[in-house]
Amino acid sequence: MRSAPEGRALIEFTDEQDRPLLLGPRSEAARLGLRHRVVGVALRDAAGRVYVRKRVASLELYPCCWDLSATGPVHAGESREGAARRLLAAGIGIREAELTQLAAFRPMQSGARLHVTFFVARSRIESPRPNPDLVSEGLFLDKDELDGLACHFPDLLTPALLWVIRTGWLD
Repeated sequence: MRSAPEGRALIEFTDEQDRPLLLGPRSEAARLGLRHRVVGVALRDAAGRVYVRKRVASLELYPCCWDLSATGPVHAGESREGAARRLLAAGIGIREAELTQLAAFRPMQSGARLHVTFFVARSRIESPRPNPDLVSEGLFLDKDELDGLACHFPDLLTPALLWVIRTGWLD
């Protein structure tokens, strides 16, 4: 079965317990404030540094902000791990990675209307190859560099990256 193009893929809107209610386009989730599933992925290199990417100016959400290695919605019928793999491949060209689930939050815990799952990825055979339609630049940063960004330039970071740094999930 072929999947819909990224911009037209359907997502599942859910209740507070993450039970599917109905399908719809991602644009409706944002417009109507509907609960849905998202993933965030932090790609680490052999030295433990995290790959961050700068979102292109044409993106609707958080243009020109630094973000986790991969973030986005879980498509209808897709597993969270499957979404993480799809987003890594589409955004930074990583197709072979070991994924470890780091944390999962329901809307009541995260303060948002999202079911968030964070992963850490490691790839021993591939280096990031940013998709120029989504990523203007990317680099690996260590803990001190990430902390410095969060402290001195929080407005340049997406809420997801800022939250992960400040809560210590990447330590």
